Amino acid sequence: MAMPQDMATSPHGDVCVFFDGDQTVVQLGGEVDLALAEGLEFVGDQAIGRGSPVRVDVSGLTFLDSTALSLVARLAASEHAGGRTLSVVGVSRLVAEMFDLAGLTPILDLECV
Repeated sequence: MAMPQDMATSPHGDVCVFFDGDQTVVQLGGEVDLALAEGLEFVGDQAIGRGSPVRVDVSGLTFLDSTALSLVARLAASEHAGGRTLSVVGVSRLVAEMFDLAGLTPILDLECV
């Protein structure tokens, strides 16, 4: 796997972006919340700016709040503008419920665990 290009961490969570061939991978782990807001914005800018298909890996995610949901919505909108659907892998039941409550499920390609 490619090494992370940009990463942000807090005591309980992290977000990073990998450029893996022609795909961009955004990985969310631990508790992704307001403490990571600046990092989420930066990683989102990096992922969108590259212009390649984006995949979000949430397999290590234990908690997310509206700041993480906002990143996913932003990435989904960018993918939609490029004629693609945002792929989200490693989706737990909790994360799937949060996406559903936020109204994101119809615009995501979810791979549940």
